[in-house]
Amino acid sequence: MNKVLFNNGGQPVYLDDLETIQGLASDVLPGVLKQLVRSAIPAYGFWTSGAVLGNLVPLGSVSPSAKGFFITPYCTISRNDDTKKVVLDFFEGGYVCIGNELLEYAATKIEVAYGSPFYVIVKKDYETRILDNGEVAKCKEHKYAVISKDPSESDCYSSAELCSLADAIYNIVSARRKIVEEKWTKLSVSFMNGYSGTVEYRETTDSYRFKINIASGDTTEKTGDIDLFDTLGKWPFGFRDTVSCLFGAGGDDEASPSMIFFSQDGVALLHPLVKPDLWYPANCPVKVIFEIPK
Repeated sequence: MNKVLFNNGGQPVYLDDLETIQGLASDVLPGVLKQLVRSAIPAYGFWTSGAVLGNLVPLGSVSPSAKGFFITPYCTISRNDDTKKVVLDFFEGGYVCIGNELLEYAATKIEVAYGSPFYVIVKKDYETRILDNGEVAKCKEHKYAVISKDPSESDCYSSAELCSLADAIYNIVSARRKIVEEKWTKLSVSFMNGYSGTVEYRETTDSYRFKINIASGDTTEKTGDIDLFDTLGKWPFGFRDTVSCLFGAGGDDEASPSMIFFSQDGVALLHPLVKPDLWYPANCPVKVIFEIPK
């Protein structure tokens, strides 16, 4: 974040100072809005949601004690279950808000151990000028963030202290929605292809919220959709063609963006957008929460 600092004593003012002031909003807002849009879409290929990142490294929760927040953790993840290490590849153009200031961070790749935090270090660069009274003063400040695997002695924030703005917005919106059913209701379904687990739902004022947590031990390779379960005529929203949100399925090494397709005959099918080389029920556990409008 660029800022012009004003001093008494005859500070010279240049045209690029006016450009800095004018560009404060126009330089930052487009990037922030773009990442807010990304945060509203399920994680897909080239970026990672806060929920996914928080499963591997500490990420702060939305609370009054949070020191700041990411607009969205704009990165990809490569994990190694043998070494218990994870590589976080942060992309150019990400923003973190600390002290009510939006700070941009550059492209960075770091490796940390499972369960270990990474760090956001706040940096400042200054431009000095000679005032009319002969004093040398700081007249322009450039403040930015650096992502690091190691902490710094000053202006350093652990990822465990920083939450996701997408989570904060979701919590605010959810708090304003009236939940008709306070508890999850378990649905009785007939599982297929070796799947077992729980299929539950809640009814809200304008939608049905479903929570599916199922897995299979069947290693029979499939060529297309995988049948998950038959709703047995008891699905809350009735029989109509609809789909869930996108989520990853097909294994940790080669997961494919997938969705659940609900056919008019009441069968739930796991449908990949791009089928991985190895596509079978045991490699496709389904753990997802999504909503279907009424």
